[in-house]
Amino acid sequence: MRSPLLTISLALAASLVMTLAVWSHFRGGLDELFGAPIIPPGGLLYPEFRTADVVRMEISTGGTTAIAIRRDGGWFLEHPWNDRADARAAASILQFTQALRVEDAGDVDDTDRTATGMIDGAVRVRLLDEENRRVADYRIGSRAPWMATVITDASTGETESVPTTFIETRDRGRRSQVYICAGDVSPLFRDGLRFLRDHRPFFFNPAALSGIRLRTPEGELSVARESPAQPWRIVKPLDLPTDPAAMRVLLERLFALQAMAVENAATIAPVASDAVGGATTRIALSRFPLAPGETADEIVEAVLDIRLPDNPEERIASATVSDRPGAVFRIPVKPEADLVSLADLPLSVNTLRDPTLTNLNIAQLSTIAIRPLTGREILIDRQPGRPWEFSVATGGETDTHTPPEPANERRLFELLNAVTRARATAFESDAAVDLSPWGLDRPVLTLAFIGGDSQVLELDFGIDDHGGVFAMRRGSSTVTRLEDDFLKAIPVRQFEWRLARVWSVSKVDLTRLVRLVDGEPPLVLDYDFLDESWRATRDGEDATPELVATRANHMLDHLVGIECERWLAVDDEEARAALARPTLRISVFENEIDEFGDAIGEIRRDIGFAPAPGHPGFHYGLLLGEPHPFLIPNETIMRLTLPLFDDA
Repeated sequence: MRSPLLTISLALAASLVMTLAVWSHFRGGLDELFGAPIIPPGGLLYPEFRTADVVRMEISTGGTTAIAIRRDGGWFLEHPWNDRADARAAASILQFTQALRVEDAGDVDDTDRTATGMIDGAVRVRLLDEENRRVADYRIGSRAPWMATVITDASTGETESVPTTFIETRDRGRRSQVYICAGDVSPLFRDGLRFLRDHRPFFFNPAALSGIRLRTPEGELSVARESPAQPWRIVKPLDLPTDPAAMRVLLERLFALQAMAVENAATIAPVASDAVGGATTRIALSRFPLAPGETADEIVEAVLDIRLPDNPEERIASATVSDRPGAVFRIPVKPEADLVSLADLPLSVNTLRDPTLTNLNIAQLSTIAIRPLTGREILIDRQPGRPWEFSVATGGETDTHTPPEPANERRLFELLNAVTRARATAFESDAAVDLSPWGLDRPVLTLAFIGGDSQVLELDFGIDDHGGVFAMRRGSSTVTRLEDDFLKAIPVRQFEWRLARVWSVSKVDLTRLVRLVDGEPPLVLDYDFLDESWRATRDGEDATPELVATRANHMLDHLVGIECERWLAVDDEEARAALARPTLRISVFENEIDEFGDAIGEIRRDIGFAPAPGHPGFHYGLLLGEPHPFLIPNETIMRLTLPLFDDA
């Protein structure tokens, strides 16, 4: 006969199994009853954690609790401040939780809670989802005395050492354990959790901004753009293009502008002042419509009002922003390490306007006119399908020019590079009437650029009594200051536009070279083009056996078409003095050929070179019979003086 006790025991066991089965079904497991197993080293503390699931954070330490809620794509604090949370801090907490990797573990009862920081200074972190369920719940203790190694680049296996922190799990259904985990976000929780509050007055998407209004003690300024794809323009007080680099700096620094401290407005005197010219700076941001059906009229500006300190020696100003009425920001006025200050913000017309002298469409250029005050006009012209040519005004009563010649494209590049890269160092006036203070009443130079569509851009350049260089566009009243050496880059004399080739030696007609180098014996090289052979006479003696023909051929290759860096004026005294004692002289002898191709005589041409002390890296050169000296790179001289013999 079955024992009643056994029957009761079996029934209780069956009931218990059924209860555990139901519990496991609805709770997802038995960890809540018996505790989750200890996570081994290398495992993640929260392997199934997803940052997107978290909509609420509760951070507690030292008797202070901060509650942050995610809404409208951002994080906002509900306690102890009703204000915007710092999105960077929220992201760091979520990423820290997701990446908590176990380095070691121990039972709570077996650890010194004081040594692990779980008594004094511990931080409780609770992360909850939309249904108010805890996604993660843990305490952060002190930093552990060990470093962990983490992989920073999976493709290369590169690693770095990071600190570790004591973490105590508090999750429901998890056995309380103390883990040592890689990472540390403890600095976020200092000073009563104040770093969870966003210290940046502005939080915006730079691509969505449509306008910025600025009001400073110096005046008002507005910049705007018609769409995110359009460039920014200054629309007040003048309609001017902006400098893209300066606008990028303004946007980046407005986004990075951060207070040294944020205080509650209830305890601070009002900051905003609508009185124009008051001791305030106002920065107002507006954006494009984002939501479907939203109109520009419905968009409210974010307005930052900064009350400047009365004492110019003070370094901190108070500020409020319209969409955060409960906060007062302590903004640095003067440069501070690792912070953007008011002094770092470009807030004036002249710091934001485009300082470029001109924006030429070089591909559309057809003619450039160079009109120096004391010289004749030079026309640089290009016909379709032809290279650039230049001609010079004859100076007669009729508007005639010399026959066109091929233009030196190196000089053309320098001119175009100068006018397109030149940037104003200052804006002297936007309403100039009397131009004499800048020498623009009698310009020393005028440049006219004519496009294929006959559009003309004319620039006048003047020099004041102190040697300053200024420019003004015809039809404009804006005077800009340029670098004092700007005009040196503009070739205004006829000889400067000559082709760079100094001479052209014909290998076919070449018969002999004579090279005289300081410190070396005279060298005569006879040349036969038909078999490309050389005969050398050194210091009056035959040296053909020692001559290295490949070196002689290499020297000849550089000699036949020497090109200068630039032509110099006939009266260049330094060049003439140096060339009176040349350190390298070369004489070239060629057959003189008649119209039937027969040799009827010999042509000799001589060229000399000397160092140019005033032009480092260059030598002076002069072709006999040519009035203009020239500059030539030292590299060319090295090739022309190449050692040609085996014994060299």
